[in-house]
Amino acid sequence: MAGAFTFGIEEEHFLVDAGTKNLVDGACEAFFDEAEETLGDRVSREFLLPQVELITSPHQDVAGARAELRDLRHRVAAIAARHGLATLAVGTHPTAAWRDVEQTPKQRYDAVMTISR
Repeated sequence: MAGAFTFGIEEEHFLVDAGTKNLVDGACEAFFDEAEETLGDRVSREFLLPQVELITSPHQDVAGARAELRDLRHRVAAIAARHGLATLAVGTHPTAAWRDVEQTPKQRYDAVMTISR
């Protein structure tokens, strides 16, 4: 069975203003356009508008997954910097009022918001 199983890693990042580190308002369309064009299906919009998800390809070994995730982090950070942004890999932004952050419009996320209200 060696090598029969694969795994991937998904990691969410908040987009923040590079100078203030405050959460950005909205979806940062220019950032997402460039990120999606450059990284394809390795990047996705996440639950909240100012969030981006990094997605590795399937791997059979930790070293390969780690190397790909490191590369994705560097590439998305470089794209963010070109747009005056930075990324924070945190579960929630430390100072933002999460109830005030707009959700990404997706049916799946709409269902989550309905349940949480």
